Formats: sequence, C-alpha cells, structure tokens
Amino acid sequence: MKKKPMILLFILLAVTSCLLLRQWRSYSGVLEENSEYKFEHPKQRITIETAGKEMQITQTVTGLIKDKNYQIIRPDSLFRWQCIDDDGENCKSYNVDSSKVIAENGELNFTYVIPIPEQPAYILTDWTTRIKDSSIMETTIDIVEKERRGSTWVAGMPQTGYEKLSLIDFYSFKGKGDTPSLYWQSDTLEKKVLNEGLSIQGNPFSIGKHDLQSAASLEQDEYLAVIFTDAVKPAEYQGIKIISPASSAEDIERELINDYFMKKFTKLSNQEKWIIDFLTSLTREKAPAAMKSEIMMAELSQSITNEERNTFVHALQKTKRLDFTILDHLLGDMKGLKTSFFSINKDENSELTPLLFMDLRKVIINDKVTDVTIAYRQDKILFPFVDTLKAMGFRVDTEESTFYASNKTDQFTFFLAQPIFTRNGTDFGLLENPLQVEGGQVYIGIEALQPIFHAEIIENPESIQLNYAKNEK
Repeated sequence: MKKKPMILLFILLAVTSCLLLRQWRSYSGVLEENSEYKFEHPKQRITIETAGKEMQITQTVTGLIKDKNYQIIRPDSLFRWQCIDDDGENCKSYNVDSSKVIAENGELNFTYVIPIPEQPAYILTDWTTRIKDSSIMETTIDIVEKERRGSTWVAGMPQTGYEKLSLIDFYSFKGKGDTPSLYWQSDTLEKKVLNEGLSIQGNPFSIGKHDLQSAASLEQDEYLAVIFTDAVKPAEYQGIKIISPASSAEDIERELINDYFMKKFTKLSNQEKWIIDFLTSLTREKAPAAMKSEIMMAELSQSITNEERNTFVHALQKTKRLDFTILDHLLGDMKGLKTSFFSINKDENSELTPLLFMDLRKVIINDKVTDVTIAYRQDKILFPFVDTLKAMGFRVDTEESTFYASNKTDQFTFFLAQPIFTRNGTDFGLLENPLQVEGGQVYIGIEALQPIFHAEIIENPESIQLNYAKNEK
C-alpha cells in the first residue's frame, strides 16, 4: 500500500521536470532570437594612410550584435564617408534613415577621408565614426605615413609598434576604450616611458623619470601621453596633454598629479577644490600651496607614521572614484578605525576640526554594553567624559566649564580651565588637565581615567571592558 503513493510521487516529479525543461528551452530560444538580450563586446581597428593632402581612413567595428540596426554618429570633419559590407556594397538598413545601418555578421566597416592641415603640428579630436549607445571596449590604430617621413605621430593610448621602412613609417597603438586624440608634429620627438600609463615626449627636453618620480609612481586608470611643445597651445585632450617646454619639472609634476586626482572626483565645489592640492602634496611629500591644505597636512602628520602615509597614498591610487566620505573610509581602514576627518573639514573656509579616530569595538562598563565610543587623538586614548561617567553610575551636572560627578559614596569636581579636580572636598593637582575638548566634545584620557577612578580597563579584539568599583565606606 505504501508503494503506490511513492510511485505516484516519482511520476509527478518526472512530469514536472519535463515541463520545466521544455519551458526553459522555449525561453532560451526567445532570448537567442531577441537581440535585446544579447551582449555586445565592440572593438574597433582604425587604419590611417596618408596620401597627398589627405588621410584615408578605414574603421572596422566588430563584436556587435548580428543584424541589429545601429544609429551612426558621423562628425562633419569626415569626407567621402561610406559604410560598406563584406561584399563592398553599401550597408543595409531596416528603414530609410541613412544614419541607421545593419551590422551584418556583427560588424560595421566605414571608410572616409580627413584633409591634412597645412601646419607644422596639429591634433585630431572627434575624428572617427561613433555608434550610438555602444561603448567601444578596445581600439587599435595603425598609421601608414608615406608623405612626410621623419615626422611623429602620438596617440592617447600606448604605442605598440614602430617601423621605419624603405617607403613608409609605420605606427601602431592599442588600448582600452574608444578613439583617443591623435597628435602629429613635423619633426621627430624623443620619447620616455614613465610607466605603463604615462609617457612624455618632446624635442628636445631635459626632463627625465627622476624629475617626475611621484608622477611616475602613480597607478594610472587611463593612459596619458604628455607632449612638450610650443607648436600648439597647452591643453588636455583625450589621452594627450600638451605642456609648454618652458615649464619647470616641479610645476609639471604638480600639474600631472593634480589632474590625476581631479579625474577621480565626480564633483567638487570651489570650496572643496583644496583637497586636490592636499592629495598632490601628500603624494609628492612636498609642502602644500593652499593654506587649508597646509593646516590639514599638519594635523594629519601628527597622527600617522610615514609607513601609514605610504599605505594611505597607495590606497588612494587603487580607488577609482574618490569623494570626502571615501577618503574618510580609506584613512580609517588604514588604522582599523573610523574617522570623519575629511568630511567635517571639506569646506575651505571652515575652522579645523581635529583628527579623531573612533574605535568601533563595544565598550562594556561594569558588565553592561554601553553606547560609549572611544576616540584616539594622536597617541592618546580618549573616553567621552559625561557618557562614560554616567555609564559608571555617576550623576553628572555641568555649570559653564565645571563638571560635578557624584554617586552614593563619591563626589568629584572637574574644571576645563584648570589641571585640578576635587574628590569629596579634597583638591588634587595634576601636571596636565585630565579633560580636553576635541571637536566640541569633552573627553577624559585613559591615563587620567584609570588612576582617578581606580578603573580597570581590559581590551580584546571585540570589546573594551571598563570595570569600576564604587568606593565602599
């Protein structure tokens, strides 16, 4: 009798499994047919060949969704523009809109020309065909220079090859992302690679890697080619930065690191831009230029070691996006604590709020978990005075800068302005005030808390225990 229900259960499970499998296959088929659910990984290869007074350009974009209709964005600087398929015919479209074309076999091919400017140097920006709502993941550029030999091409991405052949100069570049800017100069430029993401070029220039050590040490998120020249005006383009050769090495390095950190911030108000000078100075280990940065640097230097500074700077480079809250997290994580140092002080005109690190461990006083949060100021451990005494069982009253703490057996009086306290009417003098004000909060240091109240403090990884025994008369 028991076997029949079991057999029926197995049959029911088998039928259900078949239905689910059929449903999944049907759904998968819909996904395959519907291009909206497919993924694209667009890459492009651009070939430039100079011929007479123009550049003949072929641009091939692969990794698109097969037979999908794409909208093309074509800059006005492109002439004799064509979109052609593998058979050399014009690209097809699902409608009469010539700006929308079908990616047969998942690729698009464009050809066009750009007139060569009659100048000793020029830079190309927005010089390729773009595809709306598609992000190019990788770009390869090949340049065949046969008209003006001995000139120099620079792209805003790493150079992967150069050959000087009998009839042509051949350049190749390859990097992540969309089309970079291109720079051409009629004479030869000397090149020095500072790191994988930063190179400098000029003719001539005396600046070397040793002059830009801090900039060279940066972990670049994006490639940057720095060109020292008077042939074009100083400016920054996609992957290329033009700098006057008259600039000093110190000014150049400061500018490069300023730019590096500015790109990491999504938005900064005028009152917050001092942070760029601060981070640049911290990286270079040089004196800041802005007064706010100098004050913040002096405060930070009192609380971290050189090794911790290096750890913090390294963390800044590893983080792709920065804001004041993230800076707080990075600084706190470096100490294994929490801080709001940067967020509180982000306004350039605000008075300095000192650097405090907050201990996130539970504070247990006389076997009870409390809301007390311990702070660290430089090398001192601080307990919030009023909250701690209340948790210890005291009643605390204040009168201007005087604090009265009492329980059934003891009465204490503390003074913010004097290094003394009274206990049950007896005065006690100290070398320094047991109380200190930090960020508007009154604290008592652990070196005063323990002897004054005969408190025992025990630390472990999860909590800090304070044991206080009332004076028994």
